[in-house]
Order: sequence, then C-alpha cells, then structure tokens
Amino acid sequence: MSSRISRVDLVPVRIPLERPYVLSRGAVTLFKNVLVRLHAVDGTVGLGECDVLSVAGDIDAAYLRLQQGAARLVGVDPFDIEAVLDRLEPDTQPDLGVVAAFDIACWDLAGKLTGLPAYKLLGGEVQSRIPVDFTLGQDESEAMGRRAARMLEEGGFGGFCIKVGGHGEVADDVAKVRAVRAALGAGPTLRLDANGAFSVESAARLLSECEPFEVEFIEQPLPAGDLAGLERLARLTSIPISIDEGLRTLADAFRLAATGAVGVFNIKLPRCGGIHLGKKIAAVAEAAGIAWICGGGLAFEVVRQASRHFAVSTPARSGPRYHHEGPGTASQGLVADVVRPVVGYRDVRRQGGCVGVTAAPGLGVEEDSAAVTRYAEPSPVSAG
Repeated sequence: MSSRISRVDLVPVRIPLERPYVLSRGAVTLFKNVLVRLHAVDGTVGLGECDVLSVAGDIDAAYLRLQQGAARLVGVDPFDIEAVLDRLEPDTQPDLGVVAAFDIACWDLAGKLTGLPAYKLLGGEVQSRIPVDFTLGQDESEAMGRRAARMLEEGGFGGFCIKVGGHGEVADDVAKVRAVRAALGAGPTLRLDANGAFSVESAARLLSECEPFEVEFIEQPLPAGDLAGLERLARLTSIPISIDEGLRTLADAFRLAATGAVGVFNIKLPRCGGIHLGKKIAAVAEAAGIAWICGGGLAFEVVRQASRHFAVSTPARSGPRYHHEGPGTASQGLVADVVRPVVGYRDVRRQGGCVGVTAAPGLGVEEDSAAVTRYAEPSPVSAG
C-alpha cells in the first residue's frame, strides 16, 4: 500500500441557503468553503473541508494558507498525523480552520486506504448513538416558535439551540426563548447561543429571566477572551456557561478550565484544528471535569461526517450528557452539498433524534462531482 500524498486539490465552493440564517453578528445567506482533496500515490482520494465563514471569514487569505500547507504535505504519509500538524502549523497559524481541513482529509484518506471507517482509527466506538439538536436562527419570536415545532415534528430533535443577542433588547431575547419553549413543551432541551454578543450585566439579566424556561446552558455569552468577565458572570447565574469562539487551542482549554467558570466546552473541529487536536481538547475537559459537546459551524457534510466520527470515538466521561450540533444535519438549510450521502432531518427522526456512523471506509462519503461542478468558484486571484 502506497499511502503518501502525491497531490492536493483545493476547490472553493459557494452553496446558498434556503433562507437567511441570522445570528448576533448578522445574516448568512450562503456557505463559501473550500473542498480539499488529498490524492495518495495509488489514486485514493481523501476529502477535507475548510469552513471559512465560521473561522476566518476571508476566503482569499484562507485559500493562500491552504496553498502553503498543501505544498508542505506532498510526499507525507497521512497516517503520520502529528508530522502533518507539525508541517502545517508554521504556515497556517492563527487559522486552525486550515489545519482542520487537512486533518480531516488525512483521516478520510487513511480510512479509505485501510478499508476502515475513520472512527476505528480514532480509538473505536465508545458511543454509537449521538443525540443531536437543531439550531434556530434569529427571527420574530412567534416565527421561531413555529419553526421549532416544525423541526420537532420533522426531525424528532430532542434538543434545540436558540440564537440570541445583537438584535434588540434583552426582553426581545427572552420573548424568543419563551415562544420556543411554549411551542416545544416541557420535553426537548433548550440552550442559548449568543456568539459573544452580551456584557456581563446583560447576560446575567437574560439568564435570570430565562430560568423558568429550563435553559441547559448558554454558549459564548461574552466576547472571546474575556476570562475575568466569565468568572463574574458565573457568580451571577446558576445556568452553566459554554465556550466555543473562545476555545481554539489547547492553551485556551487550559486557561478556560482554570477559571472554574466554564461548564461545557463546545469543540468545533473547523475552529480547533480538526479531529486530532479536538481529541486533545476533549482530554483536557475530561481531566478538568468539564462536559463537552461537538459543535458544527457553517459547514458542509464533510465536516459533519468528521464530527460524527469524532463524537462516537471520544469518551464523554465528565458532566451531563448534552445534545450535539456538529454531528447533526446542517440547521441552516443548504440547497445542496459537496458529497453524498447527506444525513437529513428524516434520517435523524428515524434514529430517534440521534445520528451515528456507517462501516464505509474513511468518513463514509464520496464527492458529489455534479454538485461541486455546479457550485465551484474560480480560485482566488490573490492566491496566485
């Protein structure tokens, strides 16, 4: 078996959404990510994805760093994942989304070369069924309630995440949470995601007024890096705090754990450098007694399949068991995808609000060449 990487392809792809997806930072109407192909000497191809919008936002800069990383990987064995990361990090920091794209492609390629699903190479299966939730973009409170009820019926989701902050007053966010809880009833879990939109005082007020709605936790209530603010907020609320935008590196994980203010790590593979580095962050969470979930971002199915393999092979021994967003189907409603098969809402419902992985080699997906051809864009001019 000749496993060394012989060529790397980079394909920018723009896929629109069925409807605008609104969060505190603004509205998203499309995903513009980069599909990565790693070719082995024997012709086997591993797929990865750089989730640009949820990491750096600048596809030209990301593409340039992807090119720099690709040049360093030709001739490397994808099984030597630590060597792969060593070769990538000098050129790609601080954009770990680029590292993640190659990491994911390496695991897909390694699985295809061995004929094994990626999770078998990642430690094996420790939890076969991953409960997933649905994220509600911001809208009028009644509209959010109606959408929640529809997705409860269509997807059978046992948990929902509500985007809050950045649009109106705290009272408006409370109204959204109230409407969604009323539409769902007492069964499904609720969590909030502010994407760093609040101050300590406004976050504390929001959480106080949302206590009757049984909120599990709030994601990134304050801007990333505000550790002192997190400590203050944790003293003002009994609702756990989760961090995602502020959790990128192992150093971040150690600093956050040391505050004692964080109850949940949201490990997003596109943000933290992929599966291998994500597992290291999960180990920090386990050692610190912090729960973790696998987040998603603005990702195509490549990242979502990678998230499934990560989740089924990574122990969750600390804290409560929460629903995950990343392994689920994209809540934002993409009109197409770059690979097939794609897990949809009805698949989630058939599995009782959960997802799993298949025995297919690698990530278990193959490129949808027709979709890639239709939605591919020219390479950025600035990349050469």
